[in-house]
Amino acid sequence: MIKEINKILKIFSENDLFNEGVELIGSWCFLLYQKHLGAESFPLVTQDIDFLIPNPFRGKEHIGFVNKLEELGFNCDFKRDGSLYLWNAELKIEFITPEKGKGGADSIKFKKLGINAIPLRFVTLLLNDPIKITEGDVDVLVPNPVNFCLHKLIIASRRK
Repeated sequence: MIKEINKILKIFSENDLFNEGVELIGSWCFLLYQKHLGAESFPLVTQDIDFLIPNPFRGKEHIGFVNKLEELGFNCDFKRDGSLYLWNAELKIEFITPEKGKGGADSIKFKKLGINAIPLRFVTLLLNDPIKITEGDVDVLVPNPVNFCLHKLIIASRRK
């Protein structure tokens, strides 16, 4: 795994976010499945790293969490929907949360983390029965592989 990803995961771990229910999702999660669980090798990883924030977030307050990511050389910015993301020339860090009710909310504010996350349908499934994978000296919370695959099947049928 590239050094930059490990540094990001370390900041999440140092803030105890994986123990508070935040999960690494998306293609970087699948890379951990390949490396540690024997999933079939697939060379595709995206230039964004996604973290799923449970809503409600029951963790403690993490003042300076975003600043720690900026210290790695990331720039903080906002999308038109109000969601926060961090980026540099090689990577973008995004925050996702389950969309509730009728939806339509532009972004969901998490005061304890100092972020606004993108609400998406069907990601609640990823929060059920997560597992921890040890990458280096960091225990990373990721979706249960069965739920990850089921989620991909659901959203694949809905994409254009």
